[in-house]
Amino acid sequence: MLLFDFVPLLIVKPGIKWFIEDFKTRLFMKKPLFILSLILLVLGFCLRSHAQNPTGKMAAEKNPQFMLMNLKISKVRKHFRVEKTESRLTMGVYKRNDESLSPDLENDFFYFIVNEKNEVMDSVAIKNPLITRIEYPNENGEIGSTVLEKEEDFVLIRFNYVNQMDKILIKKMRENGKWKTLATYSIGPAYLLREKK
Repeated sequence: MLLFDFVPLLIVKPGIKWFIEDFKTRLFMKKPLFILSLILLVLGFCLRSHAQNPTGKMAAEKNPQFMLMNLKISKVRKHFRVEKTESRLTMGVYKRNDESLSPDLENDFFYFIVNEKNEVMDSVAIKNPLITRIEYPNENGEIGSTVLEKEEDFVLIRFNYVNQMDKILIKKMRENGKWKTLATYSIGPAYLLREKK
């Protein structure tokens, strides 16, 4: 009985070994063609799945929008107040130049855009519109500067909008290094629909 058990292995094993060796030889001889076929197959599958499921970034790029929001910032003694005077969505893409923006944590305001889970999606510094630094030439040839402070002014902020955005928070850093929220405004799709009516 044991002898008959080994007979099929003696016949099949050399056949399997020959098949593997033959496969390796054919693979290495036609390796570039095999790899190219494999890449084209994977690429075709990826393109097909993207065409069937236009979600995420591809779907958002079909109708890109950005939001314009006008804010009135005022100061009474040491207290700041922020009011939204106008906001609207506009078709297109807003190109922001962050390289030129060097925030001043002591003086600048910041806006934070969060989703429904209060996860920050974007944050940008808003240059304090109540402070204007003026430079002038002194009699000795050096450049002097002075700071003019206003009680109120307006600032326009812009940001690219996606439906996952829920709120915008306007904040300023306190002297102790902690954030103080000055205003919170809803910007979610449901709120925007209510505003249109």
